Amino acid sequence: MSSFAKRVLVLWLLTLLSSHNVLGGNDTGVQYPRGFSLFPTIHVRVTNTLEGGLDLTVHCKSRDDDIGVQFLHPNAFFQFKFKVNFFATTLFFCGFRWKDAFHWFNIYDANRDQNRCKNCYWIVKKSGPCLFANDNSTDCYSWNKS
Repeated sequence: MSSFAKRVLVLWLLTLLSSHNVLGGNDTGVQYPRGFSLFPTIHVRVTNTLEGGLDLTVHCKSRDDDIGVQFLHPNAFFQFKFKVNFFATTLFFCGFRWKDAFHWFNIYDANRDQNRCKNCYWIVKKSGPCLFANDNSTDCYSWNKS
């Protein structure tokens, strides 16, 4: 078998194993345990906790997906989900605008977050975003530099 054919076979098998359709719901007839996925689903939640009761406009996207513009009143949140890519290079970044301020931040970076959270819950403050991770830790970050 050629090297190219082996690569195609491996990619096909990985695609098959990471199928969203479980327990016989796919056209291959293969049954997987419920919830099995080579690439687990990541959930990101962003909550507006800006001091002073300010409204927050958020626009998140990756190289491939644009989540769109979200308008959040104080304490409101929005969320989205995705799967990390095969090479574990998935990156979602967001722009944050309120009153006379604009900042941006890498809200999900597989290099930083892949082993840290599957449910990545963020709060946004004027000083920067804070992550509440699956390991019950909280880390606050500075905004990215322009």
